[in-house]
Amino acid sequence: MVKRNLGILLKGMLQGHNYEEIILFGSRARGDSSEKSDYDFMIVMKNNLITREKIKLSSLLRKKLAKKGIDADLVIKSKDELNDYKTKIGSVVREALKEGIPL
Repeated sequence: MVKRNLGILLKGMLQGHNYEEIILFGSRARGDSSEKSDYDFMIVMKNNLITREKIKLSSLLRKKLAKKGIDADLVIKSKDELNDYKTKIGSVVREALKEGIPL
């Protein structure tokens, strides 16, 4: 239920942005989180964003989540970037795709 509500919340926050998918990963997705664990989200964008745009979007989302009492780390990648990093050992993209839960 919590994961579903987070998905709805994030989708609302991303309205107007050209995103493809939201993936919860890390300890919250694996089920080995503690009360103090943050949430790790990967936002998959349909198009490539320059670094400045990623930082701006990440900052906006983190502030909105913080106002709701949600401590979150965000990774913003395009579909093309997913393809580039999904097989690289040690990449956060690979781990997120391996253990992540689409919201």
